[in-house]
Amino acid sequence: MTNELRHFLDRKALLQFWNVVTDEWFKGETIPGSRRVPLDKIGNIENEESSMNLPKSAEIVVYCGGAKCLQSRMAADKLVQLGYETFGL
Repeated sequence: MTNELRHFLDRKALLQFWNVVTDEWFKGETIPGSRRVPLDKIGNIENEESSMNLPKSAEIVVYCGGAKCLQSRMAADKLVQLGYETFGL
C-alpha cells in the first residue's frame, strides 16, 4: 500500500489525506500535508467532510497509528457508507 500511496503523492492526484486517530490516541503527530479528521467526527451531523464541500468523487486517504490500529479501516468504511471513495492505510 505504501507504494500505491507514493504513486498518488507523486502524481499529486491526492485530494484529501486524513489522520483519523481519535483524541484519546492522538499524540500530536501528523504526516505533512495531511489534515486531522478524527474517526468519531466522520459522519456526524456537523461533520468535517460536509464543511469542506467535498464531492463524493474526492479521493480520500485515511491513516491512523499503524498496522495494529483499526481506526483507518473504520473511517474508510464510514466514508464509503457516506458515498466517498477511500484509500485506507
